[in-house]
Amino acid sequence: MGKADYDVFPRCAWYNICHLGSSHETRLKSKLENVQALCKRNVIVGLSELHCSEGRCQGSFVDHISNVRPYYMQGGGDHVILVDVAFQQAHDFEHVQLVSGSSHCISWSQHSKRYVFVAFRFHPSDARMRAQQIRDLKARLHSLWGNDLDSVTFVMGGDRNFVTSADQKQSS
Repeated sequence: MGKADYDVFPRCAWYNICHLGSSHETRLKSKLENVQALCKRNVIVGLSELHCSEGRCQGSFVDHISNVRPYYMQGGGDHVILVDVAFQQAHDFEHVQLVSGSSHCISWSQHSKRYVFVAFRFHPSDARMRAQQIRDLKARLHSLWGNDLDSVTFVMGGDRNFVTSADQKQSS
């Protein structure tokens, strides 16, 4: 069965690319190889923590991955969703900016069912802002598909690392 023939939610993955924009050439090559491998095995791959512009991500990274269509989050969200081109062409895709700078999704219908892949980035240190982003995301999803939730399958992923003190902001 080819990637475009799935009757259920297609195989998907999420990868925190950890500062694509500031990566040394050797690290960039390694990250590209990782994402290429993920894209060969999965129909949808979400990438978080790009920390670079859409143009730089596209030109120095996404353009080197075969057979994918990128969907970028607007408003500084640092995410891109990569979708297998054959799968994307076989379905009527919709890309929706859900909460500015915090979340976006792709969705499609298949066999009378709606499928939604949500990418999010919640505020890492401000609990009130994070809670508001979660409430806003919930409200937005409900406004789009609330009447049909029984026929919607959601897969959600993203950057949800929360910090409560300055020493937690450093990568390990």
